[in-house]
Amino acid sequence: MFSNDGELIIVAFSPESSASSGLLNATDTASGSGPGSCKALLNASSIATIGEGAACEWTGERELTIALGYDAIVKPDTGSGVSCLSQASCISLLDGGVRTEALAVLSSEGSTPVLAPENPPAVSAVLVAPQTVGLCGTLTLDGRASSGALSRTMSASWNVSAASFANTSSIEAALALFEGSLVAELDAAALEPGVKFMFALTVGNFLGDTNGVTVAVTRIAEDVPSVAVLGSATRVVKRSRPTSLRITATSPACGERQLLNRSWSEVGGAAYDEIGTEVFQGLAQRDPTVITFPAYTLGYPGSSYLFAATATSQLSEASASMTVEVSVEQGVLRANIQGGEFRQHSAGNDLVLDGSDSVDDDDITELDMRYEWWCSQNCTSQDDWTADADGSVLVIPSEELESGLFYEFFLNVSKGSVDSTDLYSQLRWDTASVKVQVVSFEAPEVVLISKDDSLKQDPTKKVVIYGSVSEQSSSYDLLWTQAEGDLDLEEREWSTVFATAQTGANLVIPRGLLTGGSTYTFRLSATDVASQATGFADMTLTINAPPTGGHVDASPRAGVAAVDTFLLESLDWTDEVDDLPLMFSFSYNNEVQ
Repeated sequence: MFSNDGELIIVAFSPESSASSGLLNATDTASGSGPGSCKALLNASSIATIGEGAACEWTGERELTIALGYDAIVKPDTGSGVSCLSQASCISLLDGGVRTEALAVLSSEGSTPVLAPENPPAVSAVLVAPQTVGLCGTLTLDGRASSGALSRTMSASWNVSAASFANTSSIEAALALFEGSLVAELDAAALEPGVKFMFALTVGNFLGDTNGVTVAVTRIAEDVPSVAVLGSATRVVKRSRPTSLRITATSPACGERQLLNRSWSEVGGAAYDEIGTEVFQGLAQRDPTVITFPAYTLGYPGSSYLFAATATSQLSEASASMTVEVSVEQGVLRANIQGGEFRQHSAGNDLVLDGSDSVDDDDITELDMRYEWWCSQNCTSQDDWTADADGSVLVIPSEELESGLFYEFFLNVSKGSVDSTDLYSQLRWDTASVKVQVVSFEAPEVVLISKDDSLKQDPTKKVVIYGSVSEQSSSYDLLWTQAEGDLDLEEREWSTVFATAQTGANLVIPRGLLTGGSTYTFRLSATDVASQATGFADMTLTINAPPTGGHVDASPRAGVAAVDTFLLESLDWTDEVDDLPLMFSFSYNNEVQ
């Protein structure tokens, strides 16, 4: 099966009890289990489809992971999933390549179809183009901001139509030259003045998923700048995240090159909301090439705005504009129970569960957060449970908790109504859970809190987990451990890995230590000095995986210093929908090679 980003193929083998199949030991390099050893495991037909530089590695007792090469052509099988329809959608083993152990007589054989990924990112077509072009020059249609290519070249198909009976045959012929390319450049003179032309781009990935976008371009009978807003002309954003709009503009093409002034304005109108002149001007004056709306500057979900980017020639004062529509979608609610996902609790004490740190990403203060608690394991009654005024804090009497049992408690938080016609007040909800082990001895009660309420942690930033112990434990020893994760803490000293002591109350995890796409669980244990009774709590961190599949282009690749202009572009990056939009930054190394 393909991984969701399309960069890996995961091959699962049948259990070792099967007489005809098995696995290499993960450390058995003599039989070809090391990275890059695909030729020792797969036959020539599969080697040809997985690409130059592909690497194979055992990532489990019965799991082989193939990291595809840069020119891979293997694709998902569209059949029943039992047998291969073609060699291009098949992984075939080399005879004698995969064995239960290095010198085993029996080996696995045969082929398996490659299945499509379970949850690939959606294909999204984005077409950057000016809404107006002048008398001269080139009309550039740029689809390179499209996403969902899954680490391979994205297919591209172009089309054009006109809003009137204008002849489009010459434009169609010109576009045909760019079939398969994400960028098309046309002579602006080919467009009949005053006619609105609709340019359509359809893009697709190797899975067969496609998406299309259309932009309208009108040629006017003036020599004006060409101006566009990078990215889609119709944006859907979340108010909890910053939103940036950036202008790209070129000088009028008929005469000499002219310097340009760039500016932003809020168009507004009856169908749109408005930020307000004072706030907008304060944002627009910072940098004329880009305007950034900080988090919570835009209104509640359902709000929409119309902005215009304008480029004006300093010499001729000719100007052109492009509008971009920004709509605000719903953010999420995030339920959170303080203290960690798994903890120990001493029988004879009331259990307090606190959900007051639950978060509304949209920060809609007009709507109350609703809290609903329930138990799915070993609870006999909820009649004696008590909660505070808003229901966020729950107290479970000690009589309801039996020593030796595990309990699992759930919190559902919700806002809005299923009957609402306004987007901001439509129903949203989320659920969190905590597992509690009740013990017979009086153990310290440990609580873990993270001030970062993100669903996924950024691996480029440090993570801080705050620990505390109940007041009844006056003297105790603390110890942090890794309950789940890939950090090698057996061979390395704790102090060389973390920024805080292993015996401290808080854990500071340095940036860059945790692996993107991985999950880690850290445990803080507290041992009562007098009784030696130990209590603990766990906190699980999900680490955000980085974008994949992209590359940086430079044009030109070589030039003359202080003479040539270089264009750097970061293209084709893919990420999960919840992590969009992506933010880009460039850096350089000035060492001479």
